[in-house]
Amino acid sequence: STLNLFLSEDQHYDATRATIMLGAATAKMLSGDENVVAETLGNSYNAMSNEVIISTPIKDLVWPVRCLLQVGVARNNLKDVLILLNATVPDELRRRRRTSSDGSGAISSMELCKELVSLILGSEPDSAALLLNLVDEQSHAPYWESLEHETQLSLATIRIAGTTSLLLEDEVRTWVL
Repeated sequence: STLNLFLSEDQHYDATRATIMLGAATAKMLSGDENVVAETLGNSYNAMSNEVIISTPIKDLVWPVRCLLQVGVARNNLKDVLILLNATVPDELRRRRRTSSDGSGAISSMELCKELVSLILGSEPDSAALLLNLVDEQSHAPYWESLEHETQLSLATIRIAGTTSLLLEDEVRTWVL
């Protein structure tokens, strides 16, 4: 997209401000609140009042994450961008039950979790190691240990450019064995 190209090629924007704004957009897009998503996507988005957030195409929901990762790669600070994502959308990165603003529990979809991890793994070659180095603020466990078994199974088999990036990491290979 034009925004991705701008973020990767132009060095004259304020990367810190762009990162903060994209982090906020990510939180809004993945909030589970249809009205907030519609507001973020703009007037061209027509949300049905009875649709759930996951009915919006996942690719439409994660555009700020794509851009955020592009800033991280272009400015050589992917580690900081992943720390921001870990703080902003930890439940979605782990497909973990979260409590919505109305107090009801909601489970983040596996599709959303896989899309987020796929974007991260596809961003640059050492992104798998950076992802696995994240620490869950809730359980204080490393990323891989903070996942449920079913999520681990699904994420371990994600293919990026013909390779299963996570299976190349010692922590994941040890878990598999």
